[in-house]
This record gives sequence, C-alpha cells and structure tokens, in this order.
Amino acid sequence: LFGFQEGKTSAACQAFIAIAKALNDHGVATDMPASRGLIGATLVDRDLACFTKTEGKRKLQGKGAWEQAAVAAGKRKADGTAAFNDCLDRYDSCHEAFAALTASIASSLLARIVDAMNGLLINWSDYKRAAALLDFDDLLYTAKELLASKEEVRQALAKRFRHVLVDEFQDTDPLQIELLWRLCGEAPGDGNPEPLARVLRPGALFLVGDPKQAIYRFRGADVNAYLDARKAIGKKALLEIVANFRSLEPILDFVNARFAKPLSFEAGQPGFTALAATRPAENDRLAVAALDIQVDGEKPAANVLRDAEAERVAELCTRLVGNLQVQDRDGTRACRLGDIALLAPVGTDLWRFEEALEQRGIPVSTQAGKGFFRRQEIQDLIALARTIADARDTLAFGALMRGPLVGLSEAELLDISEALPVDPARPDRLPYLNLWTDPTHINHELARRVVTLLQSLAKRTRSTTPYMLLADAISLLDVRAQLRQRFRTSADRALANVDLFLETASAYDVRGLRAFARDMRTNWEDELRQIEG
Repeated sequence: LFGFQEGKTSAACQAFIAIAKALNDHGVATDMPASRGLIGATLVDRDLACFTKTEGKRKLQGKGAWEQAAVAAGKRKADGTAAFNDCLDRYDSCHEAFAALTASIASSLLARIVDAMNGLLINWSDYKRAAALLDFDDLLYTAKELLASKEEVRQALAKRFRHVLVDEFQDTDPLQIELLWRLCGEAPGDGNPEPLARVLRPGALFLVGDPKQAIYRFRGADVNAYLDARKAIGKKALLEIVANFRSLEPILDFVNARFAKPLSFEAGQPGFTALAATRPAENDRLAVAALDIQVDGEKPAANVLRDAEAERVAELCTRLVGNLQVQDRDGTRACRLGDIALLAPVGTDLWRFEEALEQRGIPVSTQAGKGFFRRQEIQDLIALARTIADARDTLAFGALMRGPLVGLSEAELLDISEALPVDPARPDRLPYLNLWTDPTHINHELARRVVTLLQSLAKRTRSTTPYMLLADAISLLDVRAQLRQRFRTSADRALANVDLFLETASAYDVRGLRAFARDMRTNWEDELRQIEG
C-alpha cells in the first residue's frame, strides 16, 4: 500500500486478520449463529500485539519506525508520518468494530439466556404447582399476597404477633419490609397504598441494624430499602447506639475524622454516625504504635515481608504479656495472652502469623481462619490417606515416613533401603523401601512397626469405609497423643482439625479411600480456603 512497512504495525495487522478468521470459523457472520459459536467467539485469543494482558486496547506506537522505513525506501519522512497516521486510523477502527461486535455477541447471549431461563421458570412453577410445593421466594410472595388481599387474615396475624423484633435489619429486602409493615401497621387515612405509608402501631415493631454492615445485596437486600424504612419510622423513634468499649478516645477520633466524609449521604452512602469513646486517653501510654519491618534487599518478596511482619508481631505479643497494664471489671492488672486480639485483612497469610506465635510458645485460637489445608497435621493425614490408598504413591509414603507422624530422617531411610535384600528375580534393580516391603527385611524397629501397621490397614481398603480406616490409623499411630505433645499450648485446635478431617471422610463409602485421598490432595495443591475445625 505504501511501498514500505513497519514490523509492529504488521504484527498488529496480522493479529486482527487472525481474529477475523477465528470469528468466521465460529460462524458469527450467519443470520442465526449457534450459541456455541457465539460463546467461542467471546473466547478468541487477544494477541498481545493489539491487546494488553487485561485484554484492553494496546496503544499503537511506531511513528518513528515508520519514518525510518520511509527514508530507507527512498521516500520522505513525511510519507512515513502519513502512513503511520493512516494505519493508526485503521487500527482504531478495528478495535471499535471488535468492541462493538463483542458487545453485540454478549447482548445476544444474554437474551438467549433470559429466554431459556423464562422457559425454565415456567416449567419450575408448573412443577411446584403440580407437586404442591413452595420454595423460599414463594413463601415470601404468597405471604405478602395473603396479607395484602385478605384483611381478616392480616388482622388475625397482627393480633397474634403483637410485638416483632428484627435483628440485622440492614440485610432485609423490600419484600420483607413490606411484610413487616403490613403485619405491624394499619392503613393510613388518606388511602395511600404504599406499604411504608402504613401507620405502625406503637411498640409493634423493633428494628436493629447498621447500614455499614449490609453484606447481602447479592441475595436481594437493599440498603436503600433500609433507609426508606428508617425514614418512615421517623427520627423521634430512632435510638443510636454509638458507645464504643474497645478503643481509646484518640483512635476513635481518628476513625471518626477519616470516615465521616466517605460514608456521608453526599458520597452516596447511608450516612455516618460518629462513635463515642467510653475509654479516655491515657496520658502516659500510646494508643497506636507502628512497627518497623526490616528485611534484607532492596525489593524483598512479599512472603519475606510477611514472615518478617509475623515475627515482629509475635515479638510484640511476648513483650506485652506481664508488662502492659490493662483495665478490666475488677480493676488494673498485667496483660495476659487472652487479652490480645490480632485483626488481619482478608488475603493475609494468616498461617504465617500463627506459626510465628506458636514458635514462641503462644497459644492461638483462630476465629475466621481458612487455612485448614495449610495446617501441618492435615498435610500429615493427607500423606497417610494417600499411602494407604495407593502403594504406588511413593512420594506420599516418603512424606509420611519422614514427616512428624513417624519422624525418620533421610539418613535413616537411606540406611533402611540400603540394607534391603536384592530381588533375585530382578538382580539389576536396586531395592527401595515402599508400602509392601517385607517388614522382616527392615532393620529399623520404628519403621518396621509402622510399615506393618500400614500394610494391615491397606489390606482393608476394599472392605472398610475411609472413615473407619483413617480412624483406626490415627489410633494405631497415636496421632492425637503426638499432637498433644507437639502443640502443647494449642493442641485443641490441631485435634479439632483431625476430627474435621475424619468427618470429611465419612461422606465416602466402602472402597472410597482412593477417591477421598485424591480429593484431599487436590484441595491441598489448590490451596483451598476451608475453615478449620
């Protein structure tokens, strides 16, 4: 077209040609493309020559390169500039066309999903009616219709439930609010049909809620409905609970100043109410302290920083105990471990802090931890289950024998393997220790006893449930006693996790140990976030 070209622009051109071919292969140019084709079209590769890693539009650059290519071809520099501008217009047009096409495809797919769901809802409604069933939404809607259409029923229920208390009111939806107002209120004299226009009977409805804690929007909860209900009740009937018993006054002053504007009505939020301190500032003590975290290197990895932070926090907790004076109902006393609470943001590697604390002998009780599969006792039990389930899983067998449950060293395992006799049928093969090694050939007493126990358990995998097998294994290997010894200050937590592991195994039937072990391994490798026992 120009008699010369530039490499990056050519690559972008080829990328769009490939996209056009892929879209054509999915049949999107037909009058009625198949849904499979539309879905495939949304998944076409976005080449990095045209798109960023987040699939946004990549800026086309190369004006200087176009000018150099023009000069190299014996043309003017201005010809290169003109060529670049022309390509830039075409490049932008391709992006605009592709964005319009993908938006159209998305709209078409959404319309088809809606049509399909409408048909499904009709079938579902017909089925429920034929079977005389109601789901959760039906209970709400039919109750509302009953109260709205049958005044005698509404009056009877209002007399029966004269006082209604609703906790966590910020998580209610408009339908539930209408039910409450119909049950606890009477129709207004002006005939206004709006539910919130009904006049509440004195003392009939008591609501407790905090709009800053509204978390169920995905389920239909609407904080605006909460605000409308609060407005309908009126300011005279509102009681604001603002006393804070946790933090000192300087902390609350800081919080109130920082959050007043972001949570205000002007910011589109439900409004901010300042917290009132019940604990005044203490002149000789800090209310807030910042900890310096020092690690080697200019740009340390995130996990290194987190480990250093965990160690610093554990050190601070150790220093606080017995040194800091705290106030309780009986007066002033020295700080105990139970007085300390650590609050961490979502996504923090909580297990790093737990390990740092436990290494200092500090007992830990996690209230919202989801590191079940990170716990050492669970990894030990997974290795145990995998070993019994599959003798070919020598990696799990080695992890079990070398792990805390058995505790053999690498040197001991090598000595055991080296002392094993050579198989006469395969003299060229080195002997190695595995689940089905003859125990009489094992010259280590603990290893011989453990292998004997494991073999007896493995022989029962086809006739016993995973729960019973693992329960017997835990008993025979004295797992609980070991955990009490290993976690002297936090054994209850580890033992609860063992019970939860067994409870999980109870869902698997006879011969299900291999499936259970596979699922547990997958959960561990995927770092599944599961709440502990």
